[in-house]
Amino acid sequence: MKWRNLREQALFGLIDGLNGAVGLTIGLLRLRSAADVILVALLARAGSSAVSMAGAQYQADESGGTRFVRMSRVAAMGLGYVASAIAPGLGFAFSVRAGVVVAIPVTAAVLAVIIWVRSKSVGWVKAAVTTVAIFLLAVGAGLLASLVG
Repeated sequence: MKWRNLREQALFGLIDGLNGAVGLTIGLLRLRSAADVILVALLARAGSSAVSMAGAQYQADESGGTRFVRMSRVAAMGLGYVASAIAPGLGFAFSVRAGVVVAIPVTAAVLAVIIWVRSKSVGWVKAAVTTVAIFLLAVGAGLLASLVG
């Protein structure tokens, strides 16, 4: 099994996990939620969505290959999702301030990895512009949702 065979699924998991986690966090921060509420929301979302995403990958994978190949794609999707959905929120285990201090560089690092991986197939400029644009739209959606509360 080669990385290039799993790259698409892992990348999709990373992008979706990060964007949703940051959007959710922004919305909860705007509502002045406690750190433990933010952490539990991120963990619950990461777990349930990772299972859902990996399950959907399994059901949708019609590309053939052995059972090992298909399950590797499922694992890449799920693990990419969990990693990027949980990592930015780890600081919330301590306090809101620690959560924000950890979330900013972790988010930047995950975005950099996404851009780097995507740049190999679409070029740096397109990878950076589209990744950041989608990220900002997701964060904006989280902010807009918090305006209801």
